[in-house]
This record gives sequence, structure tokens and C-alpha cells, in this order.
Amino acid sequence: MSDNLLLYAALSSNETIGPKRFERILASCGSVERFFELSVEEQMQCVGVSSLNREVFASMLKNGEEILRRCREEGIEVISLEDVRFPKVLREIPDAPFLLYVKGHLLPDFPMVGVVGTRDATPEALEVTRYFCREFVGFGVGVVSGLAQGHDETAHKTVLEYGGYTVAVLGTSFTRVAEHRRELFDALCEHGAVISEYHPFATNQKWRFRFRNRLIAGLSRAVVVMQAPEKSGSLITAEFARLQGRPLFFVPGNPLDPRYAGSNALAKQGGILVALPEDVVHVIYTNPPQKPPPPAQNALPLLTKEEHEIFEKLPVQFSLDSLLEKGEMSVGEIVQLLTQLEVKGYVTQYPGNIYEKRL
Repeated sequence: MSDNLLLYAALSSNETIGPKRFERILASCGSVERFFELSVEEQMQCVGVSSLNREVFASMLKNGEEILRRCREEGIEVISLEDVRFPKVLREIPDAPFLLYVKGHLLPDFPMVGVVGTRDATPEALEVTRYFCREFVGFGVGVVSGLAQGHDETAHKTVLEYGGYTVAVLGTSFTRVAEHRRELFDALCEHGAVISEYHPFATNQKWRFRFRNRLIAGLSRAVVVMQAPEKSGSLITAEFARLQGRPLFFVPGNPLDPRYAGSNALAKQGGILVALPEDVVHVIYTNPPQKPPPPAQNALPLLTKEEHEIFEKLPVQFSLDSLLEKGEMSVGEIVQLLTQLEVKGYVTQYPGNIYEKRL
């Protein structure tokens, strides 16, 4: 890794320096290299922070070295704003990140759509998300989302299932990914990409999840809100899309269902009502491609003998509680089984621990 990258990692380690202060550094010094030629006192004066932060600034280079060391150990790529691999569409947004931490295969010029929605999703709305994402794959369009429960998870899984390209944007560092998201995270790293602007030692902060939504919008040629109540992180992504000049779409829902109140309200805020995925594709392509034949569903991974025997006995729709009531397996065994069936594509999980067989 270059010395230049070390300087970017050093800046990333300093939580008082975000995108706006990074812009201030470039405006005042002309380059990152020139900034690090300044004394610690001059650096603090340049970015406009008090002397209380002296130790933070004095230890930046040492911390930057630790960050790069950890990234090498974890197989995390570090891509600065100066790198040709840095996505051009992201470089152009307000408050662009100056450094990205990446796992997987980041394709900087691949056309993508942001697909977002509430964690408290209805089964019907999740089916619409599956439909849209399946069609996007058919049109050669990737999907960006946030790895959260509900619509995000469904979007990522559907694209992977049909052999498409999908990117997850984290609101945490890679080392802070929740354990129950780990299998999907690993699949995305292998077949798509996962990105974060937070270094491996960064602690979790709630505001970071809101702030990362600008990257979901920024990586997208358009954003589609599938379903959102009045207070939803999806609406933050929608607002970033408008600020960044991205076409903003929403799927209309039942006006009596509060889980659609936020997305339906986008009609009054410049959102475009959409019912067909190709309408989104026509907007993001100057000359939209002809839709190819439906993508062939990837062959499902084989079940073990034990998994197959249990799967055959399951009803079409069932709950976690119904399996527990039978008393044939422990809670841990049931959770492990359902996780494997879901990861391998044999069942779909809905809110409330409801499951449905997909074969």
C-alpha cells in the first residue's frame, strides 16, 4: 500500500475529520501530502478544531498504519478518492467519502439502482421487491442496498439468486457486522461487493447508519423506495437521492396501511410512481436495452440427507413456534436448520418468524 494511502487512512482514523473538513483540507493545502507537512497545531487550525484534539491529530499516522495492517489481515481493500477504482458517480456527490473500505468485487462503472424499504415489511411487498430485483438482473442492472432486515435483505438475496450484481453499503465497519447478517455478508463479499467508509476499529454510532444512506443513493442511477412508514431510514435515502439529483421512484401501497405512509407521501415530494421495473430502467439508460429472456434461476445448493428429510415434512408455510411445539429439536438445532434452508434458497423468512417453502 502506498504512502499516499497511509495518509488517507490516517485521516480516516480521525473522527473530527469528515467529508466537509476533508474538502477544507484540500482547499487550504491543495493536497493531503501538504496537510501532513504541517505541524499538529497548524493541522488543527486548518480544519478548525480546538487544542483539546491534539492527541488525536498527533497519533493519526500511527493509527493509519494500524488501520492498513488490520485491512491486510482481513482482506479489506482500501480505495481513496484519488484511485481510478473509486466510483465516478460517488465522487461527484456532495459530502463524498474520501476513503472506501471494500470487500468483494467493486465494479465502479456498473449501472445500479438503489432498492430500499422498511425492515417491517409485508410478505406482499417483499414479493414486489423480488419481482423488481429479478427484472433488474434481466436488464443487466445491479442493485445497491443496505444489508438490513426486510427489503434490503430480500433485494440482495434475489439478485444473488439470479446471478446478478449487488452491493451492500454498511453503516458500520466490517468488524461490526451483526452475527445474524454474517452469512449474507459473506455471500455478498464472494459474488458482489460490500463497502464502508468506516475503518476496522470504528465503533458503532447510530448516526452513521443515516449518513451511509447518502452512499446508497450516490452509487445509484436511480432509487426505488419499495415500502416505508412515516419514520423510515428509507426516506433518508430518498432525500439524499433528491439532493443528489437521482431519479426517485416509489411503489404505491395501501393508503390505509401505515407501513406505506412514508413511501406514498413521496408522491407529493417529487417521487415518481412506478409499477414496472422497466420504467426505472428506461430512465437510467439513454437507450434502454431490450429485455432478454428471464434469467435462469441458479441451481440450488444440495441439502444434506438430514436437511432433506426435515424439509420434505415441512408444510408450505410454518412458523418457528410451530416447530418448537413439536419438541423434536432444540431451539439451537431449529435455528441452525432454518438458517441453512434460507441461505440455500429453500425457504423465505417473513417478519414474525414466519417461513414459506419456495419449492
